[in-house]
Parts: sequence; C-alpha cells; structure tokens
Amino acid sequence: MSMVFKLHFNKWFFAIFLMLVLTIIIVNGMWLFSIPEPVPADLWILYALNLVLYLLLVLRMPLTHYTLTENVLIVINWPFKTIIPYEKIYKIERFEVKWYYFGEFKRDQAGHGVKVHYYAGFWPSTKIFPDGSDLFLSELQSKAAQAEFIIRGK
Repeated sequence: MSMVFKLHFNKWFFAIFLMLVLTIIIVNGMWLFSIPEPVPADLWILYALNLVLYLLLVLRMPLTHYTLTENVLIVINWPFKTIIPYEKIYKIERFEVKWYYFGEFKRDQAGHGVKVHYYAGFWPSTKIFPDGSDLFLSELQSKAAQAEFIIRGK
C-alpha cells in the first residue's frame, strides 16, 4: 500500500505568482503585437521560450508530490523524479522555512519541511515539503527505522 502526499504550498502565494506570470505574458504579447514593422523571428522564438518557461514554473507547484511505497520513497519534484530506497536513507531532519534559506526565496513553501539524506543518487539529500508533515514523518520513520531522526520544533 502506498501513501501519496502533495506538496505543501501557500495557495495565496501561488495565486499572486500566477497573476504576475499572466501579467508578464500579456504585457510581452501586447508589446510584440504593437511593433509596426514585421516582428523578427528571434523575438517570437524568445516569447515562445518564455511561455514554456512560465508554464513549467506554474505547473511545478501543483504537480509535485511524494509517495511512500513498501520499499522506496518516490519524490516527484516536477519535472524531476527521485526514487530513494529506505535502506539508503541514513538521516531525516525536520526544519522550518520562514522566508529565506540558503539565499533562496521560499515563501511559497513556508512551513515545515523534511530533509532526507541518503547514500545514492546525484544529490546526497533532498528537501521536501509534504502536506501533513506529521503523518509523513511518522510513516517514514516506520519504514526507514535505521535512519537517524532529527526533529526540531513541531
């Protein structure tokens, strides 16, 4: 039996971010269509690439989720997928995000996060923000019993 946890993100921040992205897309489009001469192809290509980039940024939050299966933790940090076997996990720590960490703006994910350290993969650890982090931690603790748990705060 597997349990799926969605990404915890601030819905208001997501709405404001979506409005900002739509405003940028509309303003750029209006600028392109207001040019009296034929628009160079490279500007259209740049506009199309910006649309794709904004689409990826907007879709990242609702499509990210975490799955606890019998043998592995599957992290879908859209568009990337990481599979972490429980026996490879050696440390799990809980942390709280306010506004910034490591110079990154993370207001969309303010709240409790979980950092999973493991022995395999390109990156030696991953930070995840599950909705219902208490239940996620208790399930992960039962499946990766060999791991050291560092729980700070609630």
